[in-house]
Amino acid sequence: MREVADLVVAACGQGTVVDRPYPPGVKEIEVSRYLTSFEKFRGTTGWEPRVALKEGVEWTVEFYRGRLAAYA
Repeated sequence: MREVADLVVAACGQGTVVDRPYPPGVKEIEVSRYLTSFEKFRGTTGWEPRVALKEGVEWTVEFYRGRLAAYA
């Protein structure tokens, strides 16, 4: 998640990612570390990404940047 947040901030050209501690009582019920991979999904469906994550984030930011009024 940190990598994605850093990519969004970079694509926006502003902002800061801030790590904050869990509120009391939440850490005990949250998964604080995880590893994701699309290998099983790809093996089942044959799907392959056609756009790198960084490029996809940049495209998404540009899409919404041009339509901010619609989301205000």
